[in-house]
Amino acid sequence: MNFKELLKHEGLTTQQIKHIELLDKKFSATNTGNLKKANDLLFSLLYTNNLPAVQTLLDLMTQIPFNGNFNQWTFVEPSYTLRYFLSNDNTEKEKIKHYLINEVRSEWDDDEEHAEHLQKKRDGMLVESSLEQLERYNTSEKEEFTWRTTVLIRYLEVLAIGATGKLDKKTF
Repeated sequence: MNFKELLKHEGLTTQQIKHIELLDKKFSATNTGNLKKANDLLFSLLYTNNLPAVQTLLDLMTQIPFNGNFNQWTFVEPSYTLRYFLSNDNTEKEKIKHYLINEVRSEWDDDEEHAEHLQKKRDGMLVESSLEQLERYNTSEKEEFTWRTTVLIRYLEVLAIGATGKLDKKTF
């Protein structure tokens, strides 16, 4: 993966440039630490409103397929859900939705268990859980940033896989 492409974008902070250079030197799509750093960079770019750089990083991150490892997928899935949210292309949105629903699944779950898990996501249970954690553990600005990002990721995932309408939109 060529993270150097990100350096072409204007408005990068010194810290973002440092992260880009580190990722470009040593990145493995199977290294959880590398994936976490790329995910952190993604949201740093998003929160500084550098959407062109966000799109470039999304192009890189959404090339990483689900490999059955949910620990690693934790740091890749946000790229898919954010790409879904930012896209105006309905064909692309349908591809992402299909991928998240049909390809990202536990090898141990049968079809019924997988359907139940998806329904819980669609009902917003993971969003509600993340909100509860935000309220419970909100002790510092950095932790709040981390938990709010988690809530955002969960909410975008619900949008991508098709919310059932049970999620309380007033919360957001």
